[in-house]
Amino acid sequence: MNDSNNPIVKQYSTPNLFNSITNALKNTNKNLNEVTIKDLASVDFFHIRGHQSTKELANVCELTPNLKILDIGCGIGGTVRYLASDYGCYVTGLDIIDEYTKTASKLSELLKLNDKTEFKTGSAINLPFRDEMFDVVWTEHVQMNVKDKNKFYSEVYRVLKRGGKLVFHDVFSEKSDLVYYPVPWADDNSVSFLMEVSDVERLLKSFSYKISFWEDKTEISAKAFQKSFKKIKLNGFPPLGLQLLMGENTADKIKNMALNLSEKRLTVIQCVRAK
Repeated sequence: MNDSNNPIVKQYSTPNLFNSITNALKNTNKNLNEVTIKDLASVDFFHIRGHQSTKELANVCELTPNLKILDIGCGIGGTVRYLASDYGCYVTGLDIIDEYTKTASKLSELLKLNDKTEFKTGSAINLPFRDEMFDVVWTEHVQMNVKDKNKFYSEVYRVLKRGGKLVFHDVFSEKSDLVYYPVPWADDNSVSFLMEVSDVERLLKSFSYKISFWEDKTEISAKAFQKSFKKIKLNGFPPLGLQLLMGENTADKIKNMALNLSEKRLTVIQCVRAK
């Protein structure tokens, strides 16, 4: 399922991604037989503050070995592999971008993690999984591209076991009509469906979740983008970086995110809720 006419697919389409990544690794003198999660971190974690924010979120989740986790909007699988390798969980990654899931599978094979990870191409509003299948449903920076929020969170609730946890790290709007574009998930507002924090709180409450953790990460996220933009202006992009995913206007996206967050046009929230 990879509809090339889908505007979301067009937004993220990146041909020959695995080859681009392995070529960049070779250019930094990495032995492909010895690649680690750390080696891939600069491109593998396609969300704000990368590997660090994922570790923070995992730390508050009280994860234990052998949990079954679904990562919706997994990208090329950085979080999936981290949760499998560091916590011993069985992790399934789902993404609408076929090139991402194919690349993710190849990277997991490269890191010898294909026994605890799997990747599927599919829709976040029509999850190809049975009811109450997962102990944890994890999502980082996905719902901004999902128009039907109720269907999205309904599907999450459906596949989550009783007592399981919804974990998210997401971007919400404060002044959605005044967001500077392009941003990492959208070149313009045609594929950006930002939700206000108060609305998502009301929606999640309707599913009777219990709040376990809620933290505003806007300020630290703004500083991270400011630092990243200054580094790019000074040194350009590294061979292995998010420009491989975000394309030619990566610098503009990073600059605009720094402005959107520092001017409180966008808000970043990390949350854990129990079913």
